[in-house]
Amino acid sequence: MNRKLPPYARKIQGAINNPNTRQSFMGTSPDGRSLTIWIAIGTEAWGFAKTRSKFLIAICPNDERPENYCWKFAKGHDPILITQQGAIFGSSLQNLIFALMRDGVKRILFFNGQQKSVRYVVEGCQDA
Repeated sequence: MNRKLPPYARKIQGAINNPNTRQSFMGTSPDGRSLTIWIAIGTEAWGFAKTRSKFLIAICPNDERPENYCWKFAKGHDPILITQQGAIFGSSLQNLIFALMRDGVKRILFFNGQQKSVRYVVEGCQDA
């Protein structure tokens, strides 16, 4: 099944594919090999991403199912940082985490905006 990329994922793919532009993004390691990829989820995710152009942030739209997107661009760039921006409805967060794991992400950090984080680690995964 062909899944579409989430909003702003092409920007992230561009940074992954072009080592010369990686240094311009916040969270990139000094040698340019490691990128910090964020995923914003919640009712305020769009506003959060639009005001942080120097970060590599994909959007998990509140009105769509996360599992319908292709998150493979994030594989190999662990940990992926999920940030809650506004309200999250239903099982969107859990579905996003499952979709990331399905597409090869092995470490995920979730920040809920209250100075607390939750870590998800996939143990013993086989590469897809």
